[in-house]
Amino acid sequence: MRARQLSGRRVGALAVVLVIGGAAVILGVVSGWDSPVFAAMIGALLGALAILLGLGPWGTARGQVRAEADIDRVSGLPGAERLHADLAAELADPDSFGVALHVCALQGMAQYNDAYGEICGDAMIAWLARKLTGSIGERGQVYRLRGATFAVVAGLADPVEDLPRACSSALLEVGEGFVIRGAIGRALLPSEAETSAAGLELATRRAIAERAERPGDSELRPPQSPLEVLPTIHPRYQVAEVAARIGRRMGLEGSALEELEAAAHLRDVGNMALPSVVLGREGELEGPEWDFVRLHTIIGERLLAANFGMESVARLVRSSHERWDGEGYPDGLSGEQIPLGARILFVCSAFQDMTSERPHRPAYSATEALANLDRGAGTQFDPDVVLAFQGEFAPPDEAATRELGRRGRRVLNILVADDDAASRFLLARAIDAAGQKCTMVSDGIAAWRTFRRVRPDVVICDSRLPKMNADRLCRRIRQDEPERQTYFVTLVALQEGERIQRDLEVGADDFLAKPFDREDLQTLLAVAFNEVSLRQDPLQ
Repeated sequence: MRARQLSGRRVGALAVVLVIGGAAVILGVVSGWDSPVFAAMIGALLGALAILLGLGPWGTARGQVRAEADIDRVSGLPGAERLHADLAAELADPDSFGVALHVCALQGMAQYNDAYGEICGDAMIAWLARKLTGSIGERGQVYRLRGATFAVVAGLADPVEDLPRACSSALLEVGEGFVIRGAIGRALLPSEAETSAAGLELATRRAIAERAERPGDSELRPPQSPLEVLPTIHPRYQVAEVAARIGRRMGLEGSALEELEAAAHLRDVGNMALPSVVLGREGELEGPEWDFVRLHTIIGERLLAANFGMESVARLVRSSHERWDGEGYPDGLSGEQIPLGARILFVCSAFQDMTSERPHRPAYSATEALANLDRGAGTQFDPDVVLAFQGEFAPPDEAATRELGRRGRRVLNILVADDDAASRFLLARAIDAAGQKCTMVSDGIAAWRTFRRVRPDVVICDSRLPKMNADRLCRRIRQDEPERQTYFVTLVALQEGERIQRDLEVGADDFLAKPFDREDLQTLLAVAFNEVSLRQDPLQ
């Protein structure tokens, strides 16, 4: 839009300056420059000058305050009030060629906010505002309207035909867990609308119509299972099991170990809310990109706690990038303020990240990564955890790694019934890694209904399952299938010998100790496979 001339107030102030100045000079000459009236006129002259220069209460200072008040705090862009004022001024200018008003409605932003939270949503709005402003450049002015909507105004004296395409390109953003795109509506003022309000209504209506023609919101949803958000790129060294061994060495036991191992697998789930350009950037991250990266632990905490009911695991993930010296994020915790599980997780994840290839560097060797951990002990990392990691870690023998049922064998259909979210996740993860199919439930009634529906080959059930414990569920299954087709396994603590005996007496085939060991599970699945095969085909 064109630059403005002096406002009417300033023109008036200039006239006052000229009149008062001339009178002051005459009076000064007559009175010998020593009159109270002359002093008053000089004061008035200075006041008029202040108005002219924009230094008084009605000049630029006040205008600046009003302008700053209409700057959106999230995006840093001028808001709706400024948009209407600028459009009204342009329409009132007899020399104006008119303007093109573009309303850019974000598609997928509501789902993004619901899944990842308001803090992350604000970061995405700021990110898109920077992209849009950079793309438009000097060709127009960008504004932030209410909610997930931007506006772009460009003058028609030198029209830019590809501006809608530039807006769409700038507002397209994708990541592992989202797609956001802009629907653009355009209105020409004053040829299609004579007022700013009418123009905004017309452009908004056209943006909504374009969005309706491109279904996409229904494609986006928060993840329903932790298995949906596991990384798809496998690192050279899987250290989740090492994390559990370190935890055991440092005094963690029972559910704390299960939560630590789950957190080791899920520590980076928050990355699914990050733009792909941030995750795949070659070289050092810039400031706005770091704003997103520093949010990923908070996003991970929200996903795990709100979506999956894994509150204890979520707390570990939130603190998984806190440093021993207090320079980490998001809360700046230091030393033993950081949960022990998170300190272990930080060391393990740092090692795994160092030994994985990145767009801007090759992978470190295990020896180089261990040396880096040692250098960071006492600053980045808890020194005791570093020592424990060095004592526990050994590169795995890839040739000796067993994969049950990957090739040449039919897949077992396994039902896991456990009310502990971390334990349930770890079992499903291990079963999936073994090439088997897993269905998860959290109580006995759901387990019974699921069993009747899917008829699994194997049931792995927590002995103390709520609503219907393992022995009652086993009895029902045995009554429902006299041929004893299903292989039934109970999850139980080793010290509960009486409960193990009771479960076996009512028909359970085997038990798995909690917290379970992966080798024990692999052995159990191999036995279950052979037993199920014999029961379903006795001639084998």
